[in-house]
Amino acid sequence: MNNRIVIPPMCQYSAGEGQANEWHLAHYGNLAMSGAGLMIIEATGVSPQGRISYGDLGLWDKNTAHTLSKVISFIRLHSDLRIGIQLSHAGRKASTDLGWKPHQYFQPDEPHGWQIYAPSAIPFGAHGSQILNKRGDKVHYYSICRSSETGTFHRHRHGGNTWCTWIPDTPIPFTDHKQTDR
Repeated sequence: MNNRIVIPPMCQYSAGEGQANEWHLAHYGNLAMSGAGLMIIEATGVSPQGRISYGDLGLWDKNTAHTLSKVISFIRLHSDLRIGIQLSHAGRKASTDLGWKPHQYFQPDEPHGWQIYAPSAIPFGAHGSQILNKRGDKVHYYSICRSSETGTFHRHRHGGNTWCTWIPDTPIPFTDHKQTDR
C-alpha cells in the first residue's frame, strides 16, 4: 500500500438486484481519487437471501460479479489504490428495509422480503429464520472466487451477523444451537 489510510466499508443500499450501478461507479470512483492506500467495498451479500436489505450489493452470480468488475476496472484506469471487499451474510438480520429508514423487517411474502437462513432459528426482530444445516461456507467460498475475478485484493468476512467470523466455522454460542460437526 502507498500509505496506511484506509477507507472502511460503507453500506450504500443502492444496488438493484445486487448489481452495482452508476451510483457505485461515482461513489467508489470519487473515493479512489482520495489518496488513500486501501478502499474496502461495502458489505456485499454472498447470496440473495444473505443480504441485509434489498438495496445491498451482491456477489452471488455472474451478473453481480460483472457489474462490480466494471466499477473496479474503471477505478483501475485512474488509481493504483488497493481494493478490498467485505463479504457478508446477514443471517438472522436479513430482509430489512434500507438503512436510513426505520428498522423494519420484511416477511417472505411481503415486497422486498425473502425467507432468511441462519445458523439459528432464534428470531432477531419481528421474524424468525429457518435453520440452515450448513454454516454457509459454500456460498462464501464461491463469492471469494468471484471477488478474485473482479480484481479485489483483500477479502473480509463480515462478523457482525452471528454467522461469519474471522475464524471459519466458529459458532456463536448464544445463537448457534445446532448439533452439527464443529
